[in-house]
Amino acid sequence: DHERFTGIFVMGDFQGELTPFEKLPQATDASVRWHMTYERSVLGDQSLRFGRPDEASYEGEGRVFGRATTSLAPLPTVTHSTLWFWLWLETEETAGYDILSVYLRVNGVESLIWDSDSIAGTTHGNWELIEVPVVLEEAVVDGQLIFEFDSVDGIIDFFEGVYIDHLTLSTGCCVNAEDC
Repeated sequence: DHERFTGIFVMGDFQGELTPFEKLPQATDASVRWHMTYERSVLGDQSLRFGRPDEASYEGEGRVFGRATTSLAPLPTVTHSTLWFWLWLETEETAGYDILSVYLRVNGVESLIWDSDSIAGTTHGNWELIEVPVVLEEAVVDGQLIFEFDSVDGIIDFFEGVYIDHLTLSTGCCVNAEDC
């Protein structure tokens, strides 16, 4: 029906491939990076993770940092959009450290739209659906959605890290993420 019509700009479930993420720039320590994993998932059997593929931590040689990016299709100006993603997060829980940030880059300008300090750096051992309102004030000619993890320092990094699953960026016509 017309009240539930939606435009989906990005959607990914991370089942068997990195879609919609096209490139995963290496972290500062190559042993700690964004990768696909079977360790945890909210739906299906895989998710996207930042951490060490060989152990349940993101501890590396000093500060660890990495970005997972996806391109957005050209979009007209849309005033009501929402990013939904499932998050499982275990970090240091000290404000300003070990931060997952989400950026939207539109036509060369990068803007922070959400960070994990807003949930005190943890989902308390559970998957949590994160909902982020997105306002596009200009048409998107060249756009990217960016997930960034930054430990900021090289200490207290023995936590399990970040898992992201089932991601959707759509117009505001959806009542909730499952409707999109």
